[in-house]
Amino acid sequence: MTPFRLCLLLLPLLLAALPGESRASFGDCADPAYRDQFDARLRDVDYDCVERSRVEVATPFGRHHIRVVHDRSADWIVEESLLEEIDRGVRLTAEALQHIGRFEIVDTTVLVADDLPPDETLDEIGGIAGMANFAGNHGECQVIFYAMGPGADLSHAAAVVAHELFHCVQRSTFDPRILDALVTARGPAWWLEGSADWFASMAVPDPAYFQRRADAFDDDSPDMPLTRMTYQNLVFFLWLADQRGSEGVMPFLASLSQEAGEAAQQVALAAALPEADWQAFARDYLDGRIHRPAGAFRVSPRDGPEWAWDGSTTQRVALRPFVLERARVRIGCGDWDLGASPARWHGARPDDGADWGPFPADLDTQAGDPDTWRFAALLAANSRTELRLAATRRSGCGDCAGSVRTDACLVGHWQLSSGGAAQWLRDNLPPNVRMTQVEQAGETLLLGADGRYQAGRMTARGRFEADGSDGITRGIGQLTAVASGRWSAEGGQLNLCPDTETMSGRATVTPPGGPSIGMPLGAAGTAGPMRMRYTCREGGFETETPIRNMPPMRSGYTPIPPAGG
Repeated sequence: MTPFRLCLLLLPLLLAALPGESRASFGDCADPAYRDQFDARLRDVDYDCVERSRVEVATPFGRHHIRVVHDRSADWIVEESLLEEIDRGVRLTAEALQHIGRFEIVDTTVLVADDLPPDETLDEIGGIAGMANFAGNHGECQVIFYAMGPGADLSHAAAVVAHELFHCVQRSTFDPRILDALVTARGPAWWLEGSADWFASMAVPDPAYFQRRADAFDDDSPDMPLTRMTYQNLVFFLWLADQRGSEGVMPFLASLSQEAGEAAQQVALAAALPEADWQAFARDYLDGRIHRPAGAFRVSPRDGPEWAWDGSTTQRVALRPFVLERARVRIGCGDWDLGASPARWHGARPDDGADWGPFPADLDTQAGDPDTWRFAALLAANSRTELRLAATRRSGCGDCAGSVRTDACLVGHWQLSSGGAAQWLRDNLPPNVRMTQVEQAGETLLLGADGRYQAGRMTARGRFEADGSDGITRGIGQLTAVASGRWSAEGGQLNLCPDTETMSGRATVTPPGGPSIGMPLGAAGTAGPMRMRYTCREGGFETETPIRNMPPMRSGYTPIPPAGG
C-alpha cells in the first residue's frame, strides 16, 4: 500500500479524533422576537443591537462560541469599563473551562440589558444581575446581563458572567429536563447555584461577592440542610474541589442530576461521597479550614449549643438530613464512660485543637484528660435519626463523707464471700414469710488507691411465700444493680459515696385467689453516702452496716485473683 493511499484511509479517523469544526448557531439580536426570549420587555424597546465580542471555547465534543451583544445607543448608561468587565468574564470563563474535565457548552449569547430592572427573584449584586436559559429555538444558551444604570458595580461583573455561563455548561452537559424539574421542585437548585458560584470563584480571581456567600452559609448552616441552600453552597463546592481537584466537580454533579425533588437529591447526595468525606467536610468547616484558592475568603462558623455533663446523662441529638450539627461539650470532673448509638455520622475533638474522632470510651478529667470538647455531626441520609450520647460518670472528684483518706488494707478487687443482703434478708424475714429460692451473682467491689470505687453488676432472683389468714401470697422478683463513685476510710469506718447508681428489676405478686400483680423495681440517680464499720483481716475484710431498728448487715470479702494469675 502506498503512503498516499494509507493517508487517505487514515484521514477520516484523524478527523474524527480531532475537535469538531468551529461553528456558531446564533439568533438575530435585531429581531424583537429573538430578544423576547431573553426578556419579554425587550420586544418593544429600541435596541440597536451590535455584537461586541466573540470567544471560541474548546470542549471535548467540539468547538463553540460565546458572544456578547449590547445596545449601541445605550453608551450613556452602560459604560465602556463595564462592557470590558463583561468581556473579561467571558475570556476567563473560556480559560477556566479547560480545567474542569469533560463538559459541553452550546453556542451562547450574553445580551446586555441597560437600565432594565431584573425579575425580583434574581440575585441582584451591586446593581447587576444575570440569568441563563434555554428558552430559545436557536439551540443556543441565552444569558441576559442586567446593568441597572451607571451605578452598577464593576467589581462584580466578570464573576456574574462566569456564574451564568456555568449554568449554560450545566444545561449543555446534563439533561435540561432534569434541571428544569430541579428548579421548580421544593428545595430546588442547591447544587446548580452552589457549583456555579464555585466555578465563578475559580475563574475570576477578584474578591467580588463571594464572601457574602460564606457569611450566608455561616448564618444558615446550623439549621438549614445543604439541599435547601442555593448560593451558600459555594462553601461546600470549594471544599469538594480542594479534595478532588477542579476536574472532580463535574462527575460529582453528574451523579446528582438524575432525579428532582429534595428526597431524591438527598439519596443521591448520600451515595455521591463516602460517609467519612461528609464528616471531613463538617469538621473542616467548623475548624475554619475551607478557603478560596483564587482570592480572599473566610468562613466563621457559628457556635452551637453548650452541653454541660455534670453527672451521668444521655444526650439525645435529633440529626436532620444534611444539617451541620455542632455543639460544645463541657464534661464535669471525674472518671467517665462514654458511648454513642449509632456509632456513626458524628465526631468530637478536644477544644484545644487535637484531632477529630469518636468520643473516647474512657475519660478521666481529674487525671488531666480534656474536659471541653467540640462536637460535629452531619447525617448523610434522607430521613431523621436520633443520636444518643451516653455519658456515665463512674466517679466524681473531691472527698467522700468529709474525708479523702483511704486504708491500704481495703485497696483491691474483692468478691462477696459471706453474708450480704441476701443472707440478711433470709435471717430477718417475719415468721410468716419464707424464701423458697434465692440466687445471687456478681457482688464484686473494686476499691482503688485513688479513692474511687466500682461495685460490679449484681443480679439477684428470688421467690417467697407469705402465710395469711386468707391463704398464701406468692411472689417472684429479679433485680440488677450497679454503682460507682468515691470512697474513704478513717477510724474504722468505710464510706461509699456513689456518683452513679442504677437499680432495675421487676416483681410479680400473686395473692390468694389471684390475680397476679406486676410492679417495676428500681431507681436511678444517686443516694447519699453509705457508712459501715470494717475490720481488715488476713485474706480479706469484713463490714457491718447499721440498719435502723434492725440487726446490722454483715458482709465478708475475699480478694479476686488477678486475670491470668
